[in-house]
Amino acid sequence: MIDFLQNNYWLPVLLLADTWLLWNRYGLYLRGVKQVDGEEAIRMVRERDAAVLDVREKREFAASHIPRSRNVPLSQFRRRLDSLEKYRGRPLVVSCRSGSRSARACIILKKNGFEEVYNLKGGVGSWVRSMRKFDD
Repeated sequence: MIDFLQNNYWLPVLLLADTWLLWNRYGLYLRGVKQVDGEEAIRMVRERDAAVLDVREKREFAASHIPRSRNVPLSQFRRRLDSLEKYRGRPLVVSCRSGSRSARACIILKKNGFEEVYNLKGGVGSWVRSMRKFDD
């Protein structure tokens, strides 16, 4: 067995990398968090009165943000969770720059009983690109 591992040292690395990729791809789904792209998120806001929550830091939010989104930085998220109670019955689209921080915020929201939580796949950039399509 040791000889096999020495001769195929790359195999455990490959197995770990595959496991990591699968978890990143399906981990949110397994935790009950759905992902939406920019177009789906825009439709949800327009047709279902979804709220948009931006979890970037204040300076990032100040530089640019989705219109009418609410800023609760991930670094303060757990402390400010009570301020989100008014959104509990609405669909909630969570955004950040890339979709990574927002995914973590979505998991926290789900653990705290928020039912309809959506991670904006591709982050704010996805929203901006999709708005261009809607405007054309």
